[in-house]
Amino acid sequence: MYDLGKKSKFVVLVVDLSDAVLMSENEPITLEALKSDVAEALGVDAKVKVIETIMSSYTGLLRAPIETDDDLADLYGAVHCCENASSGGKKRASKADLLILQLRDEYEVTIDGHLKEIEMLTGEKSKLEGKLKTMEQEMVELTGQLSHKLEAAEKDITKRVKSEFDEKLKAYENEVAEKEKKFKAQLKEKTQQILVQQQEVNLELLFSDADSCCCR
Repeated sequence: MYDLGKKSKFVVLVVDLSDAVLMSENEPITLEALKSDVAEALGVDAKVKVIETIMSSYTGLLRAPIETDDDLADLYGAVHCCENASSGGKKRASKADLLILQLRDEYEVTIDGHLKEIEMLTGEKSKLEGKLKTMEQEMVELTGQLSHKLEAAEKDITKRVKSEFDEKLKAYENEVAEKEKKFKAQLKEKTQQILVQQQEVNLELLFSDADSCCCR
């Protein structure tokens, strides 16, 4: 950067176009667009005033200002001629083509990453499905085992309850029979006592009647 005073600051940019090639075969940009792009690339809001070309020849250096779009087109034409001479007529990839290739590479990397992630998730899904199937089979087997154990326990409980019930019933029947036997014995004894008392009463009545007859 050159500083020629408080209000005189300017930048000289030198671009070597001796081996340059065009990035695109489209129409070149306009002079105003070029100036705007240069200012934007510098990151300043300033006006680009002068653009010059410097051509070397057998007679020395030739400086020519670029003041119109035609002057800029002539410069691009010279670059295009250099490109054809150096590349043997081979087409150079344009900036858009390079961007497409870059995006395609990034897209392929992204897709490859997604495919690997999908493959990993698919593998995990298969493992989980296998584990779930194993757990379901174990659950079926466990349910069968519990069912058999429950059935056996039910039979055992029924058998024990029936045995205890039979024992208690037999004891109760024996107790009732014993009470019935005692009751019958007591009833027989009472009956005999009543008969004896009745016989005594009858004898007393008989003696009483006999005494009455004798007194007469």
